[in-house]
Amino acid sequence: MHFKHFRPSVISQNARNQERYLICLNLAGFEPVASVVAWFLNVWLSRTFADIERDFLDTPLIQLAALIRDDLERRPPLSHESLAEYLAPLFYRLRPVRGRNLGDATLRDYLTTNGTTLPRMIGDTAHRLRRQRFDWRTKRVFAIFTAARRKNILNFIQGRFGLPEHVAEDRTQEVIIRLARKLAKYRSRRGSFMAFTFNEARSVVRNYLKRQGKRNLEVSLEDKNAGLPSLENILAADEPPGKEEIDDTMQMRLAAHLFQLHKPPVQILLFIACRLLGQKPQKLLSKYSNKSLSAFLGDVEPEYLAASGLQDEVVRGWFDKLRSQLAQPLGQVMRGEAHRKTFSLLLTHRAGDIPLGLFFPGEDLPERSKQVVKAWQSVQKRLETDASRWFPDEWARRRRKRNS
Repeated sequence: MHFKHFRPSVISQNARNQERYLICLNLAGFEPVASVVAWFLNVWLSRTFADIERDFLDTPLIQLAALIRDDLERRPPLSHESLAEYLAPLFYRLRPVRGRNLGDATLRDYLTTNGTTLPRMIGDTAHRLRRQRFDWRTKRVFAIFTAARRKNILNFIQGRFGLPEHVAEDRTQEVIIRLARKLAKYRSRRGSFMAFTFNEARSVVRNYLKRQGKRNLEVSLEDKNAGLPSLENILAADEPPGKEEIDDTMQMRLAAHLFQLHKPPVQILLFIACRLLGQKPQKLLSKYSNKSLSAFLGDVEPEYLAASGLQDEVVRGWFDKLRSQLAQPLGQVMRGEAHRKTFSLLLTHRAGDIPLGLFFPGEDLPERSKQVVKAWQSVQKRLETDASRWFPDEWARRRRKRNS
């Protein structure tokens, strides 16, 4: 595959392809560094030549690289870990070496030293990338991808299936080995390479669980007779669980699916705050009505971490999914025509910047509290439906016992 287009619109409209550009830059070696930085500013950050000459010519390259990294971190397709790996060669070249610090140099220094112009410098980088062939099935591309995405594969296996860390590490290595053997079978028209990777991960874990005598992918590796609360218990309970009831097994089962639901992030956050952490809707509205969703998430996450007792990296990976959604315009987050009409004036605003109170309008606090309850109950109903499908016999038994 040749990269023939490098317009900002091409990258921004094809967010899934951003990873390909980063791999291509790794293949090209991020050289020369100043040209690559200028290319990033022009193509990825949509800065014009006039903008760069006015604002960035005298800024040290290391600061420009940090600016580029911060911008890319706000783009949902890539995690912080994978982005750090992809950009590692760039920061490596900007490190101090034998008293010489390339990171302190500027674009003006490069232009003066090489007697070139900004358009020519950016054009040369684009030309080198056009000549760079890209194919997911080559060994170099695969090596760069697996080095950057290994942590994501591990988090996927831990978060989705609740495997212990040492078991998930072994399964991650097995996934990489299987991918290497199946590279020739990958076809981009069938889906992204990351989807291809996750399919292999599911297959690897499924085979492992079968070898362990496990029949249900959602069953924890803990002893079934240990008496720990399960997904069915938490959903069938009449009262919200206390924090002492939130244990590793229940949280792993519930959260692994909860954070993958196609529900607005505000509903998922309310389910966590009200249903899992036991916060009262009226107190919650009084405290957060004028605070943004991002601030609400920032307060809920540490409480959830403290209550669950799960590994911080796994839980933060789940919350990063919500955080990436909050970084998008509200119009991409809120689904349904009714929601779009209600928030028609806010659809272009960043979802995380919108105050929680705007989602539940009105002056009557009890009435607004009912709206909050309906919001998180929408999530619970979806979880109940999935739970009844996963555990049909056990779910029916618990329902009969509850109704009697």
